[in-house]
Amino acid sequence: MSKLTYANIIREAVLAVSTDAELLAWCNATYGLPPSVRNDLDPMNPPEESECPLIAFSPVGGQNGQDQSGFLRALIVRVAVSDTETEETRDPATGRILTQIFKGTDNVSHLLENLVYPALCKKFNSFGCPISTTDEEVETMQGTLFQAKAGLTIYFEKTIGEERPFL
Repeated sequence: MSKLTYANIIREAVLAVSTDAELLAWCNATYGLPPSVRNDLDPMNPPEESECPLIAFSPVGGQNGQDQSGFLRALIVRVAVSDTETEETRDPATGRILTQIFKGTDNVSHLLENLVYPALCKKFNSFGCPISTTDEEVETMQGTLFQAKAGLTIYFEKTIGEERPFL
């Protein structure tokens, strides 16, 4: 990786998930197309269902590490899927729904936790930059639109004489 600017960090994250064979295979098998992977989304408006599956990265800040020997860079990753499939149990007499599970919740969680995280870890670990998650949130946006977002922290070690390697 070249200089550790936020733009380059996000470029590497986009590259990591847009070229991950397992992630691409799952999206194609589940939704019939590869994900749209990009830098940033409007945080005030949900993505369009036609844009899904979708993965986006946004920078949110950074700081020196606790021992001043490294830098911490924070990103938000947002993942969205559009999914109408449900698992339902109905009352045989009335047809009323007794239980209902939306597959979109399962799928958006799977995409984030089992595919995006490993792709990012593989990429950033190859640079010697560990990545960790800070928090996660999963929500239904509009009936069949499901979104998950997570805070990511990447640790970059300083080298001798290096004050701000990301500039």
